[in-house]
Amino acid sequence: MIVPRGKPVHENLSTSYVNVAALLADLQVNEFTGYVSVEFWGYSGYVFLSRGQIVNAYEVTETATLRERQALESLLSRAQARNGKVGFFQHPEEVIQAITGIIEGEPVHRDLSSDFTNLEKLVEKLIKSGAVWYVEVLFEQEQGAGSFMFSMSGPRRLFPSRRRRAVNTPQRWEKRVWR
Repeated sequence: MIVPRGKPVHENLSTSYVNVAALLADLQVNEFTGYVSVEFWGYSGYVFLSRGQIVNAYEVTETATLRERQALESLLSRAQARNGKVGFFQHPEEVIQAITGIIEGEPVHRDLSSDFTNLEKLVEKLIKSGAVWYVEVLFEQEQGAGSFMFSMSGPRRLFPSRRRRAVNTPQRWEKRVWR
């Protein structure tokens, strides 16, 4: 899952000197909306907050994916180790709601090649289904990545990738996806 970056409040803080449990407590008191990320080699963990309430957590390692309470407990445990990075990023509440919904979702299709998939027709079909959908798009040769969320009314939000080089603006990204 591509977690949209959001507006950085602080990033690249070391787990050697950040108490993530205390940081989360402070963000709860201050009714923060966004997420806290903890990253190590081969590990990414996220805690999502909406108006100070922890609404979900998500953790990915090279061998497993955890969600909800298990992910939160594991993240808090790992965050006590050295050589990790901590960041927290602000998002509108709508985005956090979308991300937490995606975490609970199940993939319908995975690793579809653009050689065999007409993205416009796929999106039309998903919109007609009446549900809210999330689609990740990865371009070849490190040319960018991103995701978009849409519902019956069409595309609702475009998210550039955190890890890969993102296409600069939503308009350029959308042009690239629909070309």
